[in-house]
Amino acid sequence: MAYIYLHPTRMQTFITNLKNYATDSRSELRSVRSINNLNDDPAEVEYDISEVSSHAVCNGDLYNRSMDLQTRLDEAIAMNNSGITPTEGEFISYYLPDEGEYSEDTIANVVAFNSGSANRAEQDAIALDQALDSKDGVSADGRTVDQILEEQAKHKDIPAYAASYVSTIGVDKYLDLPQRIAGYYTTVARDGNHIPPQYKQETDWDKANSGVSILGDMLAVVSQPDVTLRDKNGNTINLVDSVEKAAEAEGHLGRMSGLNALIENSNNSYGTDFLVELATRFEDNGYDGSAADDHLGEDGYGGVYGDSSMDPMAGVLSGMGKNSEAALKYLVPDGEVDASGNWSAGPAAQKRWELLSSRTWDPQGGLDGFTAALGGASAYRVYNPDGDKDERAAWITGKGIDYLAAQNVDYTSTSKDNIAIMLGNSLPDMENVAAERQDIGHKTTPYDNYRPASLTGDHSDAIRKLTGIVGSEDSSLQIISNTVGRQSTQRTQATIAAHPNAIFGSDEAFDNEIATGAYNDGLLLGYIEQSAIDARTNDKMDEAAKEAASNRVESAVVGGMGAGLSAIPTPWTQAAGIGISIATPFLDDTTQVDLSDSEKVQNLSDRTATRLERSTISQMANNGRLDEQAFYDVNNHDYSEGLPWMNSDHTIDTRMVLDDEDASQQFETWIQDNSIPSVDYKGNLSTGMEIGRQNAQAN
Repeated sequence: MAYIYLHPTRMQTFITNLKNYATDSRSELRSVRSINNLNDDPAEVEYDISEVSSHAVCNGDLYNRSMDLQTRLDEAIAMNNSGITPTEGEFISYYLPDEGEYSEDTIANVVAFNSGSANRAEQDAIALDQALDSKDGVSADGRTVDQILEEQAKHKDIPAYAASYVSTIGVDKYLDLPQRIAGYYTTVARDGNHIPPQYKQETDWDKANSGVSILGDMLAVVSQPDVTLRDKNGNTINLVDSVEKAAEAEGHLGRMSGLNALIENSNNSYGTDFLVELATRFEDNGYDGSAADDHLGEDGYGGVYGDSSMDPMAGVLSGMGKNSEAALKYLVPDGEVDASGNWSAGPAAQKRWELLSSRTWDPQGGLDGFTAALGGASAYRVYNPDGDKDERAAWITGKGIDYLAAQNVDYTSTSKDNIAIMLGNSLPDMENVAAERQDIGHKTTPYDNYRPASLTGDHSDAIRKLTGIVGSEDSSLQIISNTVGRQSTQRTQATIAAHPNAIFGSDEAFDNEIATGAYNDGLLLGYIEQSAIDARTNDKMDEAAKEAASNRVESAVVGGMGAGLSAIPTPWTQAAGIGISIATPFLDDTTQVDLSDSEKVQNLSDRTATRLERSTISQMANNGRLDEQAFYDVNNHDYSEGLPWMNSDHTIDTRMVLDDEDASQQFETWIQDNSIPSVDYKGNLSTGMEIGRQNAQAN
């Protein structure tokens, strides 16, 4: 979002003066023109003082500019009076998108994204209410529910639109919309195979969730601290108060499932204070073990959203998965770093953990939300010597890992993905488990100097169990493999930074540390791979089924790791740690890896070594660590002139050589050049993988 700030009184003074100047100048010019005409143009200046003269055009431009500025100021005043746009001291603001074709500060865009959006939102809110109430699903203006939602999707991220929409319909009725939308997409099917015939309701949850996602995105926008809701009388609406009262209102208990659905299905991040305060108010509300569908048609519920949870903490905690700041602020509200460098939780943090770890969770949505919040907080496990966030994150991640490993439940795919994020943010601890070592006494690389705060205590058994749980789900396995790829890139960058003058292949210490990094990558990948295979196979399966399961695991590991290798930007920032959350860019790419050809995969070590080599050589080139002759063939011809992935300055498009088949083949041909040094990636990686596998099997 971009807000343009104006000082209302100073701007109005400037506009008035500018308009007066343009008006007075135009009047003076007309007066001169009239006198000149009465005297038959004695100086022959008729054209110079005409309506098309530069003087007249300039006056017109100044006047138009004053009106444009007035429009901008009027929009800012209107939006400020509505509480939609933020203020900064005496300054008020209007809104524009911060990128894209509508980001230009034109009058058309200013009006469209401020008062125009507010007016459109009011119309759409009324139309959707009418369409959902009507028998044919059509509003008074002739639009269907689908058409109205499609229009809302175009404007859902605009603060003026979202705020006006919620204010128009009211927070209480807004929380009713999910179940009303579900009702619209529900049909009654007749089963004629029974006598008498039976009738069954069927809901198209894909369409319902898509519509609820739009509404959830809008609620996320108005939950931000720089957006204020006002009622029809201009009074400020406290969003947390209103949501709490609406969700707990007598006769409307089903709204809790609607609220959860709004937050869970949203693609946007909810405001930090909104999430923390709402979770604080809901945390004492227990979950009674019932599903939303159990209350269909029940008095006191006023409708439910059947594809979500009735657990009061499900939605608000799931929102913290996309807002790590909110997750850490809520889960670790107080404490300090002790003399050992570990986090000593304060009484509020201890009490909150005891409350959360002892409550009954909905095994579906409730645990999905809890694991999302834990995953969100774990994103702060990033090297931070000047702050305490990584210590706080280490404390809550350790608590979460132990708790989740101890639960005797079948985790959903969503929960497994969230656990994969937690483990992915704990790779140094997981690496120690894979190697069956303590955090000292092993070969190190410069990257080890930038590790975030370690987990306190022994969590090895819990990490082992959760690694297997994560490995049982394709998407989760790809996520954790992605983090290994990201760490591999960071580790290489740290080694490059530690040897500022080293040329690859000509510096033994440099080369050895690069090789050690490959070994450590192998430890993790072998451990993850074997844990996943063990989770998916058993003695009752025939060899063909076991092989198919193993091949699918290998494809997921290699695909996820490859996506991770190209996800970390260079140069090295010395902010070691993966720091991923649900909202991490490119993380969705990881789970899109095609596993359909898993039966045709090569050996995991070979495929991994090939990708690792491409990534490492690319980083060497991009940091000036290859001998210059590597970029010229035996005839002194510059390779960059014929290779689309190599730039004229001899930097390499890493993503292209990892993901594009033609580029990959060209890269393999290029690295056969004798001027390009080789480090025994495959040997070091394979050794590490074998030890990781053995240690996984031993447990």
